[in-house]
Amino acid sequence: VFVVEELDPFIEEYCRALGLEQEELMRRLLGAHVKVNDGLFFGEGGRGFIRLNIGCPRAQLNAALERMKDVLN
Repeated sequence: VFVVEELDPFIEEYCRALGLEQEELMRRLLGAHVKVNDGLFFGEGGRGFIRLNIGCPRAQLNAALERMKDVLN
C-alpha cells in the first residue's frame, strides 16, 4: 500500500532543498515528461511545492518517479 501522507514531509523538504527556482523545477519535470501541478497555482505559499497526481497504474507512477529522479539529481 502506497501511503502518500508519509511522503508529504519528504517531498516538501526535497523540492525545497533542490535550491531550484520554481520555473526551473517545472521546466525540468516537463522535460522529463512528468506532468505535475505547479505549487504556485495555490498561491505564493505553494512556492517550492509540486502536486503529483498518483491516480494511475503503479507501473506508470514508478516510471514517472524514475524520470523525476533522473532530472532532479
